[in-house]
Amino acid sequence: ANKKTMFSTGLSFRDVFKWIYLLSKIDRMERFCWRWLLFVMLLFWRKECLGVQIMPTSSIIYEWTKNSPIYQTQEELDGNYTTYLIGFRHYLNENWVMELSCHFRSFIRDQTDRELSFFSVNHSTLRLIRLYHPTYLLLGPKMSYLMPTLRSRFPLTKDPKLDTEMGASLSLQLYHQLGETVAITFRVDRWRGTGTNKFHGFETAFGIGYTLK
Repeated sequence: ANKKTMFSTGLSFRDVFKWIYLLSKIDRMERFCWRWLLFVMLLFWRKECLGVQIMPTSSIIYEWTKNSPIYQTQEELDGNYTTYLIGFRHYLNENWVMELSCHFRSFIRDQTDRELSFFSVNHSTLRLIRLYHPTYLLLGPKMSYLMPTLRSRFPLTKDPKLDTEMGASLSLQLYHQLGETVAITFRVDRWRGTGTNKFHGFETAFGIGYTLK
């Protein structure tokens, strides 16, 4: 006699129970696999998995900066002491950052042993590259307004022998978020004046950022 079948497909009750048992096994395996997959995603892609806004909206930045002359600028200038930068950083979206800042770029004239400083007002647009949260790389161009001054302090005293000019830089920053309100940065800039070919420099800086609520 023919065995009883299900849905007229030739599938016996024994086969149905067998497949139910196998599916229950597969279900447990799937749960195991999904747990491991979730763990890996949380480990390597926590921002995407959790949907958390990692970067703050805006922050105030404070940096200690040091400038060194390069190329033909070395023939007339030497690097001077550390100066300070204060600025504002705004995160346009998850990929782009805008910065506004001002500071002095300080040098010593070789011939007279007197200071030559450039009061710089800067604007930069930086690409935000995620290395591994909470560490990021910021890379992009910077434009500067360079006013030559006789010293690196206020009130500003312009050097009468030099003209004000625009400067251009390529900026590279390593950004590390310490918590919800504090971040640290290490920055290197290769800059030059665009009005003349006299001034070329390499700037390094260590900074602290404080998130605005």
